[in-house]
Amino acid sequence: MKTLTRRDFLKVASIGSASAAALLALASCGSKGGETAGSSAGTNTNTGTGTNASASTGSTASNATVIEDVQQAAAETVETESDILDELTIGMGGFYTSLAPVRNGNYQWQIFVRYLFDRVIYRTGDRRYIGQGAKEWSVADDGVTYTVELYDYITDAEGNPVTAEDVVWMIEESIAAKQKACYAKIDTVKVIDAKTFEVKMKSDVAENFEICMASTYLVARKAFEASADGFATASVTTAPYKVTEFVASNSCAMELRDDYWQKEELLPPELKNRVKKLTYKTITEVSQQQIALETGVVDAFASINATIVHSFEENNAYQVLSAPGAVGQNIYCSGHESRPIASDVNLRRAIFTCLDVDGLIKGAQDGRAEPMHDFVPRTSTGYVTKWDNEDYFVYNPEKAKEYLKESNYKGEALILSGGTSVQKVAQLIQGYCLAVGINIELQIEDQALLSTHANDGSTWDLALSNQGNGLINVWTNRFDNTAYAMGDAMSRHDDELQELLEFTWQVKNFTEENIDKVHKYIMDNAYARGLYLPFTITVQRADIPLTTPIIASSGEIDYPASAYTL
Repeated sequence: MKTLTRRDFLKVASIGSASAAALLALASCGSKGGETAGSSAGTNTNTGTGTNASASTGSTASNATVIEDVQQAAAETVETESDILDELTIGMGGFYTSLAPVRNGNYQWQIFVRYLFDRVIYRTGDRRYIGQGAKEWSVADDGVTYTVELYDYITDAEGNPVTAEDVVWMIEESIAAKQKACYAKIDTVKVIDAKTFEVKMKSDVAENFEICMASTYLVARKAFEASADGFATASVTTAPYKVTEFVASNSCAMELRDDYWQKEELLPPELKNRVKKLTYKTITEVSQQQIALETGVVDAFASINATIVHSFEENNAYQVLSAPGAVGQNIYCSGHESRPIASDVNLRRAIFTCLDVDGLIKGAQDGRAEPMHDFVPRTSTGYVTKWDNEDYFVYNPEKAKEYLKESNYKGEALILSGGTSVQKVAQLIQGYCLAVGINIELQIEDQALLSTHANDGSTWDLALSNQGNGLINVWTNRFDNTAYAMGDAMSRHDDELQELLEFTWQVKNFTEENIDKVHKYIMDNAYARGLYLPFTITVQRADIPLTTPIIASSGEIDYPASAYTL
């Protein structure tokens, strides 16, 4: 039995570094390693050594590049010398509805967040944790008490200092808000001095301290409390960019600050900033994403809808880049006692076995995805590779009908909840279920409305959700019944699962054998299933002079951190 140590679980199938290496080869330019700041006792600099199969879009077009899973750290591939771009406009399928720093985990790891908030620590594309506000950190012999030392010259855009007292206040606010499950694992937090604070976790949960600190934004309490709306529409940032214009769920314009607090020579390659002006535009309608690129409304589109990529693969004016993503498309079942699905395992099994994942991939992703074998994708920390060879809710309509016959289902409509970006998936699922006699009613909403009840299992029977970025992250966000007011993210209280999770996510127990037990328990009870892992696809203008890219943990290109030759 292999034990996964703290160093092991911070290893991953380096999607980010893989992308950088492959794109570097594409650009055919040399590179040299940059110096990384923020080295600390708490930072793991190990890169992944996995051997995941390479992704493929199946395209043979000359301008469509498949990014392979090459194990090479992004920090070793980026150029330290680069020209500075004046401006880039990037399209995205979604953006924040508010700039408020205390928020839920939606879009937590999307690359645009880096330009809005500096964090205590930052997670790189190859899933290392490096200091951002934290100069260094260490853990005591008890495995749960962490001491964090901040840089003592952090200031926001108005010159307000950010000290340990500000960070502790932000952590306490985040704990009280109960919007991010990771904070439920913190026991106490206290100020030691102006630049040092202590965090004591409730138990030694693998990666949870790091996730908490990567979820904690650097904010001056003085500036926040002076804001009329809690930074909802205008923030005083500690990030390298200041927001010059913000329209909720629509657009955000940013300019590079000339008074950013961190010294240029101490910025690691992943945190460089080489674009003067950035504008993000939210475009959810698929045909409009294509039009925005073709008419020059955007210069690039991050995580573009896969169904329109073929339009650009034969056009030499564009470049198509793809790689296995960081988050997979999942479906979850409500655990709330008011929903018929909550207590009916055979109904849940019937639904999961009537879904043709290959059909979902073809119909909703234009074939640009791969089937999943757990509710976390293979690019996640903690994924057990033997799952790839297991039978996982194999598509079998006749078996689904048998499960349905053994269930208590009486033909009532089951509500399937999801955002507008997954409407096509939801429609296909509705069709597959109807084919075996299950009536599905779609509840498709925009992200702002959906987020108000996404974790309220009393309002739906089934929910579509994108999850990934580490096994522990998904466990705590979705299955921890202490994380939310109504239980886990599905409003379920399963004490046996909770006990299994709390045992397994301790570093000493975070073994493949124990992880596999959790996998089997959730699969046997059909609480959730992974559907497919989409490829992260970026389409950009071919004349963008990108020479050495940096890829974020989301799989997106971090354009400001990347290098250019004009």
